[in-house]
Amino acid sequence: MEMVDTVDKVQQACRSIAAFSRIVIDLEGINLCRDGRICIVQVACEDGTVYIFDVTTLGAKVFGSGLGGILASPYILKLIFDGRSDCDALYHQFRVQVFPLIDLQVAHISAFRPTSEFVVGLKTVLEKSSPWLTAARRDEIARIKQAGVALFAPEKGGSYQVWDERPLSPLLVEYAAVDVALLFQVYEHALANLPRGMDTVHKLMQVSKQRVDTCIAASIPTSGRERAFRDFDCVV
Repeated sequence: MEMVDTVDKVQQACRSIAAFSRIVIDLEGINLCRDGRICIVQVACEDGTVYIFDVTTLGAKVFGSGLGGILASPYILKLIFDGRSDCDALYHQFRVQVFPLIDLQVAHISAFRPTSEFVVGLKTVLEKSSPWLTAARRDEIARIKQAGVALFAPEKGGSYQVWDERPLSPLLVEYAAVDVALLFQVYEHALANLPRGMDTVHKLMQVSKQRVDTCIAASIPTSGRERAFRDFDCVV
């Protein structure tokens, strides 16, 4: 993984990322939505490289130096798991729109739980619907996630402010990188259980865009229990 915390590093990383036709993105921060604060943006590439863009250090410069163009590039498909809060924060704080994108929560629910009224989180997907993961790898991921959560979750005695501290804790860097590295496989596993063909991919893109656009246009961000309900039509 590479920490990207200077303008030169942003430009170099974005030149490398631009060579790929699809990437995985994720964000971490404090109260992550339009009213909170983005601290880092993680980008995973298909060669296994994970870039962690330091928004706390660089602010808007991280997007103006290349990342904004990557996130909006029509030539790069962005994969994200439940992109509502992330896209809401990016648009309202930095006027960055993520497009084209596929929300992997939409893909997973469409493939495996199309009649469910509720969505599931990435933790459940990795624990229950990830046949490519060995038991040892699941245990390793659980260890990394537990160590990270202990630092920032208030109910565990932590504070979300740790995402704003620099240098960023190595435990948080590992926490931030572990999910994005797995999401290409989450996507492929969902696709394998949906009708084959580009029509399915296009439908996933349309539903995903509508989902995040609705969140961005809302007068207030969605929160709490309402986020647990399925807010999209499944692609079947």
